[in-house]
Amino acid sequence: MTQKLTANHIFVLVGTTLSIFTYMSLGLGVLSLYVVPMIEEFGANRAEISALFTFDALTSIPFSLFAFKVFKKVKMKTLYIVGGIASACGLIIMSSSNSLPALYIGAFILGFGVFGNGYLVGGAIIAQWYEKARATAMGIMSAASGAGTLIFSPIVAAWLGNVGWRSSLMYSAVIVGVAVVFSGVFLIKESPGVYGLKSYGQPLDTISKEQEATSATASAIDIPGISLSEAKKRATFYIVIACGLFITIVSQGMATQQSAMIIDKGFSLTEAAYVLSVYSLTNMLNKLAAGVITDKFGLKAFIWYCGMAFIAAALVMLFCSSYGAMIVFAILVSMWLAVVGSFTMLVNTFLYERKEIGAIQGFTQVAQSLGAMIGPTVASGLYVISGSYRLFLMMSIVMVVVLLVINTSILNPKNSYYVFYRKATRG
Repeated sequence: MTQKLTANHIFVLVGTTLSIFTYMSLGLGVLSLYVVPMIEEFGANRAEISALFTFDALTSIPFSLFAFKVFKKVKMKTLYIVGGIASACGLIIMSSSNSLPALYIGAFILGFGVFGNGYLVGGAIIAQWYEKARATAMGIMSAASGAGTLIFSPIVAAWLGNVGWRSSLMYSAVIVGVAVVFSGVFLIKESPGVYGLKSYGQPLDTISKEQEATSATASAIDIPGISLSEAKKRATFYIVIACGLFITIVSQGMATQQSAMIIDKGFSLTEAAYVLSVYSLTNMLNKLAAGVITDKFGLKAFIWYCGMAFIAAALVMLFCSSYGAMIVFAILVSMWLAVVGSFTMLVNTFLYERKEIGAIQGFTQVAQSLGAMIGPTVASGLYVISGSYRLFLMMSIVMVVVLLVINTSILNPKNSYYVFYRKATRG
C-alpha cells in the first residue's frame, strides 16, 4: 500500500507528541528532582515523598478500566482538553500545599493526565491513523517525553535553585495546561473513518456518504481486528496485563528514584540534573529507534535490546560509583524505559489489531497504573529497609529476566492477529 499522509495525519502526530512532550516531562519525568527538596521542607522520608507517584498513578485506574466505555461516549479532543486542565490544576495544588495530604491531593489530580494526555489515548489515536509505520509513529510520540525531560531537566534544576520547588511547579502548570489544551482544541482529530479515509489517507470507497456521516459506522468498517470479548478468551490477554504490571513496577521504581540514587552516591542535585538530561537525550533517541527496530526487526528484538540494556544499567549502579559511571547508567537505563510507553500497545496491536484496541489497552493500562503506584513505593521502601537501593536493583534484574523469557513466548508469529485469526476464520 502506498503511503499517503494527509494534513490530519500530521496534526494528530504533532498533537499527541506535544502533549507527551510537556505532560510526561514536567508532570512525570522531572518529578524525581523534587524528591530531595520536598524531603528537606516537609521533614519526611523517601517513602512518604515517593507516595506522590502512587497518588499520581491512582487516578488513571478507574478511567483505564472503563476505557472502552469512555472512548464510546467521550471524544478524544475532550479527553485532551479536560486532561490538560486537570494536570495544570494538580500542579498548582501541589505548589500551594503546606502538608503531605495536600501534596497527595495535587498529585492525584495531576494523575488524570496519565489517562487524558498520556500513552493510552495517544496510542489509541496513533493506532487508528497509522498502519504500516505504526510503530515508528508511536516511537516518535513516545520519544517526546525524553525530549521534554532533556530540555526541562536543567531548566527545572535552575528553577529549584533560584525560585524554589513551589514556583517551579507553578511554571510547569502553565506550560502543561497551555500545550495540552492547545493540542486538544486544534490538533487532535477523531478516527479517520469520520473523514472518509483509511490509514494514510486512502479513500473509503466501500461506504456511502450517509455512513461516512456516522463516526461509529465509518470507524467500524475501516478498522480490522477483534473485540474485547474475543480477546479475553485468550491467555495472552492476561499475560500482557501481568507483563504491563511488572514492567511498570521496575520502570517507575527506577525512573522516580534515579536522581535520588545518583545523589545517594555523593553527587549534587545539579550533577544529578545533568545526568538526567543525558538520560533524557538517550531515552528520546531510543524511543525513536524503537519504532525503526520494531518495524524492521520485530518487536521481540526491540524488547531484548531494552531488557539487556536495563540489566547492564543495574549492574553499573550496583558496582560503580564514578560520575562517568552514572552517565553510563543513565544511557543504559534509558533504553529500558523506552519500552514502557509503547510496549503494551504494540504487543496488543500485534495480537488483536485495531478494532477495539483502546478498550483492550485500557485493561493493560490499569495494570501499568498499579505498577506505577507500586514501583516507587517498592523502591523507596526497600531503601528504607536496607539503607540502599541494592535490594531493589537486584530484584529488578530478576523481574526483567523473567519478562524477557515470557515475551519471547508471547511474540511467536503464530500468536499474531493476521496468522491466528485469519487462520481461524478460514476454518
